[in-house]
Amino acid sequence: MFGLFDWIHGIKPTGYILLGTALTGAVIVYAGAKLSVYGDKLAEISGLSSSWVGMILLATITSIPELASSITATVVKAPDMGVGNIFGSNMFNMFIIAILDFLQGPGPVLLSVSATQVLPAALGIFLMAIAATGISVTNFFKAHAASGSGNPASVWGWIFSMLILLGWIIGVYISYRAEQSTVSDEEFMRRPNKKDLRKVILKFSLSAAVVIVMGIMLIGFAKELASREITIGSTKIVLGNSFVGTIIVALITSLPEVVVSISAYKIGAVNMAVANLFGSNTFNVVLIPVMEFVSGKESILAMVQPHHIVSAGFAIAMTTIAIMGVVYRSRKSFLYLGLDALAILGFYLLGSYLIFSITTHIG
Repeated sequence: MFGLFDWIHGIKPTGYILLGTALTGAVIVYAGAKLSVYGDKLAEISGLSSSWVGMILLATITSIPELASSITATVVKAPDMGVGNIFGSNMFNMFIIAILDFLQGPGPVLLSVSATQVLPAALGIFLMAIAATGISVTNFFKAHAASGSGNPASVWGWIFSMLILLGWIIGVYISYRAEQSTVSDEEFMRRPNKKDLRKVILKFSLSAAVVIVMGIMLIGFAKELASREITIGSTKIVLGNSFVGTIIVALITSLPEVVVSISAYKIGAVNMAVANLFGSNTFNVVLIPVMEFVSGKESILAMVQPHHIVSAGFAIAMTTIAIMGVVYRSRKSFLYLGLDALAILGFYLLGSYLIFSITTHIG
């Protein structure tokens, strides 16, 4: 992987970097569309609900680029980029709900979403709250640690990371049990056609492999593009790791979620589309414990800057609005967007502006 990144780094014309980004993105668009089709067929043949396929299978596959970029950021000692990517991706995932709502036209898209989606959405909020609290606690101990007292910040960082992992395991199990209780007896007892199931699994796996490889390449191009100095007139803009991770890398690594969710929506699998987004949010936060194991002794939560609490807070707020939309089921729309989607859009734009203002240096 690092050989690939070195090759990309050696590309001098910025135009070639842009072209490489566009081409890998196009392949992800095609493979992601196929992935959603085979995911829906897998749910139909196997007897699993489309929500469960979206929350676990699609969410895991479409979050592989986030996994690759966050691990890479950890290895190259850029934890702020990795953690920023996690929270920024979660913000963008909720923004995708506004995109789906706009594609639908009048009438909120969340009206078509099952109430069982509240569980994975709430799990995402719970895990992000633990992560944000962990960052706050570790930064407090870093600021007030007495000399020679060891490193309590790192210890607390590991504690909160393990709480994230444990919370995810328990939450996924509860969500699975809730999904099974909503499946009819006829669907539950249905036996899958093994021959058809093998074919669909093979096609699903091939599409997933393409998404993974192209997602990693896309990250390489994006990281190189983001590292180059941006000059606008006499103004030079230096983008910090936090901004690059939270906005640029997060947007690009969330491209599979965009494609898969829109493709699932177009074939009528709205629950699978939204479950993919909520499931990706929970999976993304679990990348923090993964980063901890890659990092080694010192905790990732203890190394990152406290301004990541801002992006975590906005991701939590946007997910909360989505839950309210599922539960309240308002039918009102404004400018082709439901009021819930409009609020999500507003929070995403406000959050992006604040993150840019806090983390970048303009000279």
